[in-house]
Amino acid sequence: MINFLIVANDAYIKYAKSLIYSIDQYHKDYQIFLYLINPMPKSVKLLSKKTKYNLNIRIIKKDLNQEIIDIYSEEAAYSANIRGKILKELVESEEIDNLTYIDADSLVRGPIEFNKNYDISFFVRPKRDSRKKTFYFSGLISVNINPLNKARLLNALNYFQERIEEYGLLKW
Repeated sequence: MINFLIVANDAYIKYAKSLIYSIDQYHKDYQIFLYLINPMPKSVKLLSKKTKYNLNIRIIKKDLNQEIIDIYSEEAAYSANIRGKILKELVESEEIDNLTYIDADSLVRGPIEFNKNYDISFFVRPKRDSRKKTFYFSGLISVNINPLNKARLLNALNYFQERIEEYGLLKW
C-alpha cells in the first residue's frame, strides 16, 4: 500500500480533488491523509462524500491573516510549512511503512513506484522570482519508514521543523 499526504487550504481543495482522482486512476492499494487548513464547511462535505477513495480527512483550524504579505498570505505560508510537522507526526503515530507527500496542485500521470532502497526521495524544481531569488519547490517527498531508518528520519524531520520554527511558520 502507498500512503499519500496532501495538505491544502480552501483555495487548493479543487486541485486536491483532481489529484485524488488521478491517484485513484493509477493506484488501487493506497491511503490518503488529507489535511485541510481552514476549509469551508461545504468543501469538507463535498470531500466527505468521496467514499470511493481511501481518504483520511483531518481538519486544521488556525486563525491566519489572509492579507497578502510580500507575495503570499500567512495562510499560504502556513499551509506549505506545516507539512514537515505533519510528516513527523504521521511517521511517529501511524503504523505505515512508507509515506509520499505530494503537492495538492499536482497530478499523477502514471504509477508512482515506491523505491524501498532509499530512505527518502525528493523531487525538487528551482523557480526564480521577480527579484532573481531562487526558491526550491518540493512537489514530491517519499519516505521509507522501517525500524532501521525511523530514528534518522525523525532526526531529519526534527531538524527541518526547527528551521521552520526558527524562521516562522508564517514566513517564507
